[in-house]
Amino acid sequence: MDVDANETNVKTQTFEKTYNVFKSSDTKSFNFVGSNGSGREDIKNIPQLKNLSESNLLPSSFQANDPSSILKFINTDTSAGYPISKMNFSITPNDNLGTLTISGSLPPGYYPDGGNQTFTKTYEGLNKTRDYSFNVKQTNVGFDKKKFRPSEIDEQIVYGNFIDYKGFNSSDLSLDLIPNDEVGDLTIRVHLRSDYPNNIATQWGFKKTSNDFIREDKIIGFKTNDEYKTQYEVKFIDDTSNKLDGIKKFTPKQIEQSIKSKENDKSNPELVINGEKITTEEKLAKAVIEKLGSSLPKKEELTDDNFGYNIYYNDPNGEITVKLTFKGIEGTNGDLVFIQRYTGFAKGNQVTTDDILSFKTQSKLMSDNPTFKTTLPSELAKLLQDPNKKIEEIKKYISYFSGAYVTAIDEGKFTLEVTADDIYGYLTIKINFDKQTVTDPNSLLSYTTTYNGFATE
Repeated sequence: MDVDANETNVKTQTFEKTYNVFKSSDTKSFNFVGSNGSGREDIKNIPQLKNLSESNLLPSSFQANDPSSILKFINTDTSAGYPISKMNFSITPNDNLGTLTISGSLPPGYYPDGGNQTFTKTYEGLNKTRDYSFNVKQTNVGFDKKKFRPSEIDEQIVYGNFIDYKGFNSSDLSLDLIPNDEVGDLTIRVHLRSDYPNNIATQWGFKKTSNDFIREDKIIGFKTNDEYKTQYEVKFIDDTSNKLDGIKKFTPKQIEQSIKSKENDKSNPELVINGEKITTEEKLAKAVIEKLGSSLPKKEELTDDNFGYNIYYNDPNGEITVKLTFKGIEGTNGDLVFIQRYTGFAKGNQVTTDDILSFKTQSKLMSDNPTFKTTLPSELAKLLQDPNKKIEEIKKYISYFSGAYVTAIDEGKFTLEVTADDIYGYLTIKINFDKQTVTDPNSLLSYTTTYNGFATE
């Protein structure tokens, strides 16, 4: 203590004082918290128990051997003669009714005059078993999962959109978020304190572990990594898709005239893409969209404010080009423009006639006839030049034919000039008709096409 003793003769003094704590003759009293003595009371009406009433506790949360549990309910200011540390307490909880009955007494013989008694009081208003619930939702009407990857989700979003609970204290819950951006899944692992009643925890899907209770749920349907990469992309129907067969049998000019004329004009050809009737350029533009990126509006949400389109018709080449413009898309600095050219439409004559013929495009031919890639052009030429097989074989190369060409081809009233090149894998086909079969002077009497990509020597 940093004190030096200068003298060795130390005097000792004794002091005494008597404190009057409690005499056996004094009036003894024991009072529970509340205004109704030992009568039944609701904790919500007792100011001293306000914090307790807001703590969402079950009656079984209180233990008789826990002094802190007992002291909450004893009015120590008005009690005298009953030392709490010497008393024996019992607690009778009823989680179904939300009631807690507390009894306390001193050991027998504590007061020789027999001035001991048992005190009992019942409190109600605590949580009931039915007051608890914990649910995890897959969807929320106000939250679009496709706008987020799982790794972009935080606890605030989870609690605000996917978890509903009552009865449980938020401070007794904690979350582990386990995202899987590849498949768009988010695993939510919820930890609940181990001192919760087992029946409450297990009723709501929690499983006991060595440290706490755990519940695990998987939320699906978030944006995947692939969707993130393609969120601003448009996937068009493939040029070789059979979905376009119904419309490609017409010339671009026929399609344009049909779309731009009155809908009730019976002379218009019926235009159909993937089962949908096409009567306007807008319908045509939307019909060739197979899939939109997750950050683009859905098809049904496309309006003049966020979507524009242009259709370009190339009748001589049998082509239609579709241009799509997306405007004001969140996360972009300007308009997004996508262009897709479709080939293989019937090629129109200089003057429109009923006689139409169109060869397949390169990609369509190979898509419809996958064995052609491993076949020499000379072998295909032999089949085309075989009088007994030419009708069957030429139809493999033609996407559409109508009018007088139907009769000419079906009856074999045509000739073929075929040039094969096995070194470079080329095949040129010229089909010729005569004026006796194709009588319209405005209709073509010959068509020529060249293909490549066949096997080579």
